[in-house]
Amino acid sequence: SFLPTDPEDLPKVSSGQNILLAVSEQDFADGLREVLVTGGHSVSVVPSGMACIRSLKASKPGLLLIDDVLPDLGGAATIDRLKDEIDPDGLQILLMAGDDQLPGRDAPDIQRLASSLTKPFTAEELLVAVSLSLRIPLQQTSRLSRKKLRKASTPTVLVLSQDRDLLDWIGSALRARQTRCVC
Repeated sequence: SFLPTDPEDLPKVSSGQNILLAVSEQDFADGLREVLVTGGHSVSVVPSGMACIRSLKASKPGLLLIDDVLPDLGGAATIDRLKDEIDPDGLQILLMAGDDQLPGRDAPDIQRLASSLTKPFTAEELLVAVSLSLRIPLQQTSRLSRKKLRKASTPTVLVLSQDRDLLDWIGSALRARQTRCVC
């Protein structure tokens, strides 16, 4: 989970709209869902592009938060399949992707229909992007809360090795780059 130490430090939003989360990796989906629910949203999760299409035909969420890496159809391909059925004023789309060069992301229809959120991102960045997509105001977090959020969102690396010298060297290098190392 990438929630801050104290989830109460996350900004809150008030939204009566459901978020459809399309993510195939269970741990990632659980973490995103936890952040979104803690931020005040209701969330439904689907594991694939085709399940996303079926779910969108059955219900009308306010936001589709879709990963570009899905087992059957990627996020851009799913959006492309839905482009004739999507009401741009009724459904907001936020496409999560880790690489700016992924195929399909630059297609005019995808750019017209979806905003993008580049991975990796923090819990606060996710909530800000969702709030902007849904056009709802965020409650301001306090200075102390922002400081705690920055500390909680420090990148963390897990290093496994039996070589103690290597672990010490990697740990020092990562700390110098303001990255927490779990060795």
